[in-house]
Amino acid sequence: MMVEIFLLLLISVSFATFFFVVFEELNRYKKLRKIQNMFNSNKDEVIVQKKRGRTKLDLFAKLEDKMLLANLNFLPCFLIVFTIVLGLFIGFLLNLYLHHWFGYILGLIISFVIVYFTIEAIISHRSRTFNKALAVAISILVKMMKNGVGFEQALVKSIEASNSKMFQDLFEIYLREKNTVGDMEAFKSMSKHIKSKELNIFAMAIHIGKDSGGKFSDTLAKVEQTITYRKKLQNKIDVFTREASFSSYIVAGIGVFLYFMIDYNFQGKIHHYFMTSPYGRWQLLGIIFWVIVGLVINKIMTRVQK
Repeated sequence: MMVEIFLLLLISVSFATFFFVVFEELNRYKKLRKIQNMFNSNKDEVIVQKKRGRTKLDLFAKLEDKMLLANLNFLPCFLIVFTIVLGLFIGFLLNLYLHHWFGYILGLIISFVIVYFTIEAIISHRSRTFNKALAVAISILVKMMKNGVGFEQALVKSIEASNSKMFQDLFEIYLREKNTVGDMEAFKSMSKHIKSKELNIFAMAIHIGKDSGGKFSDTLAKVEQTITYRKKLQNKIDVFTREASFSSYIVAGIGVFLYFMIDYNFQGKIHHYFMTSPYGRWQLLGIIFWVIVGLVINKIMTRVQK
């Protein structure tokens, strides 16, 4: 009893200290970002600032960048708190199953993995949706320019013709900032909210086309062909990777099916051993983790980026 009270007290103090450090670092991060924006033109000041607090701010900066790409419009500290709360909940369930405090550690690890892969999945989905809408918009843009419509007007019309609200909102950033900071800086602001190589290609084509003084529609036509080809190639890659992932899920499903079949043939002794025996609980948890790790590794190995 005394050991459990001591562990609960230790966990409470640890989390209180953690939250205090998180909010202190967040406040410092906000102050330094304000200073950086005020002296953005002074490169020496930026270098000194990076030397002083780079290691402390890298975590929050990277997390904030990931959240922008996933369109999560809230402070990073809330995501950290959510991850911890989710980890404690999963850890509580594992603790009930394992009857061991190590379940909380596993819960925090599982929570981190779930949040990380969820954010990555959201970023990937947004990128695919944006790239499809961009391919259609460029096709409309090229056709309108060849019919004599100016670039600015054709671009606005092609964006309005898109069925993707996300695509329209992202290009609203470009349309709002291009006249004040320039095309490339406006595209850089867009790239903070979407991960897309196609957008970089389109931005570079606009930059080259406006500076070269040649026939702009011909340049954009070549970009249209490139992006369309990349879209078709990615669709083929998605089919192959989806087949590999589906086969791995089938194998995992067969394992679950065999578990219940064998348990039925042995009159529930398998289930009784894994649910009541201390060693059986750890063995079943190890098997589940082994299968999950195998699925994740297979997903990573079969994933192909353009």
